Amino acid sequence: MPNEDQDIRQALARAFDHAWENYYRSGRLTVSQDVACTELARRLVPLSKQGVSNEERLAKAGLSHLQQLAWGAEKFDPLSNRGLPPKARESDA
Repeated sequence: MPNEDQDIRQALARAFDHAWENYYRSGRLTVSQDVACTELARRLVPLSKQGVSNEERLAKAGLSHLQQLAWGAEKFDPLSNRGLPPKARESDA
């Protein structure tokens, strides 16, 4: 089992790195890196414990979680209208 545990940790690390790189490459830096890092780990570790071991699935789930966090931050940011529908953006202009 030690090799299996090591394989799981390595898969989690690679999935984390992949999701992290894709999130920050997209330019959606509306969530602080500390919060995003913690939230990404909070999403991936339970998935792994539930039996999800496919790196691609983990990375996609992590990226989706980060994007949802970013969207939520934009939605509640009074200085940003990027998360609003086009009609609402026009009324702010």
